[in-house]
Amino acid sequence: MDWIISVLASGMGAAIVTGIFKLLEMRMSGTISNGEEMRKRVEEKININTVYIDTLSAAIRVILHDRIKHLARVYISNDKVSYDDRHKLI
Repeated sequence: MDWIISVLASGMGAAIVTGIFKLLEMRMSGTISNGEEMRKRVEEKININTVYIDTLSAAIRVILHDRIKHLARVYISNDKVSYDDRHKLI
């Protein structure tokens, strides 16, 4: 389960870093000439990344909910729950 979160988080981080470096590259090459254009592009990137973050957060919630349901089914089928497992679910 931890590896899924790690993969999703690293993907988000890579997208943000790539966006920042692209903006810096454009600024240095003169593609973006004034501050207003730069501000608009940064706001656009922030909005895109916000959508990605919201989507990934929803996906993680679904995965975690499914994991809880799976564990509950296992515990019900076994008719017992260890103290440690019960404590982890709380």
